[in-house]
Amino acid sequence: MGQTAVNSLEPLTVDTARRLLADRPHLSAFVFSDDLVADASFHSNGTCIIVDSPAGALYAALPRCIHLYPLTDNPPVALDWIAWDRNETVFVFVPHLIKISLAGRLGTSVETYERYVRARNVHKLFRHPIQPLGAMDFRALERLYAMTGTARFSRRVFDRGTYVGLFREGELVGAYGTHFLNDRQGIAMTGFLAVHPEARGEGVGRDLVFALIDSLRARYPLIVCDIAPGNTPSIRAHLAAGFSPTGIVYQGYLCEGGIKC
Repeated sequence: MGQTAVNSLEPLTVDTARRLLADRPHLSAFVFSDDLVADASFHSNGTCIIVDSPAGALYAALPRCIHLYPLTDNPPVALDWIAWDRNETVFVFVPHLIKISLAGRLGTSVETYERYVRARNVHKLFRHPIQPLGAMDFRALERLYAMTGTARFSRRVFDRGTYVGLFREGELVGAYGTHFLNDRQGIAMTGFLAVHPEARGEGVGRDLVFALIDSLRARYPLIVCDIAPGNTPSIRAHLAAGFSPTGIVYQGYLCEGGIKC
C-alpha cells in the first residue's frame, strides 16, 4: 500500500483540519463529508492540508483519494511530495490554486469542475410535479443514472442523502440529489443532476434543482456543487436557482494503477 509522502508535514486530526479550514468551507467542502474522511489521514505543511482517504470512502467506486486544500491565498507553486506505489490507482483532487507534480506518472486522465455556491434564495413556481425519492425508487434512479452516464453514484450515498425526481408514466425521467450532508456544520454538497434525453429542453433540470434546494436551505446554510465547465444546462439551472460561481476550479486526476512511473 503506497503512502503519501510526509516529509516536512505535520499530522493533524480531522477536527483540527476542519477548524483550520472553517473560514473557507466553500473551498474545502469535501473535508466536511464524514464518510470521505472517516478513515482518512490528515497532514499540513503550513500552507496546505492534504487528506488521504482509502478506497471506497464516500463513493463505492472511488479508489484511494488524495485531496488538497490551501490554508493561504498563496500556497506553494508546486507540491512534489505526493507519492504512492506505481501499481496503485489513485484519484487526486486539487483546486487550481495549488499546482502539483505527479512525479511524471503517465496514463493520467483529468476531470475539471468549477465550484458553485448557493448565494441567494429564489422562489419559483414549478412547471413539473417534482417529488421526493425514497428507498422504493432506488432501482429507477440507478437505471436513469446508468443511461445518462452519471458517475460514482452508489446506494450508500443515496441512503444517507436527499433526492428528488420527476416521473412520467411510471418512469423516472429526471433526478437530483446530494453527495453528502453535514448536519453539525450545516453543509450540503449537491449533484447527480440527470434528465432523460426525451425530457430535456423543458425546464426539468431547473425544477429539480429548485425543489432540492428548497428542501435543504433551512437546515444547510452552505450548499455547494461542482459542475463541469461545458455542462451548460446544469450551469443555467443552478444559476437560476440562486447559485453563483466561486471562480475555484478543481482538477481531478485519475492515475491508473499498473503504469510505470
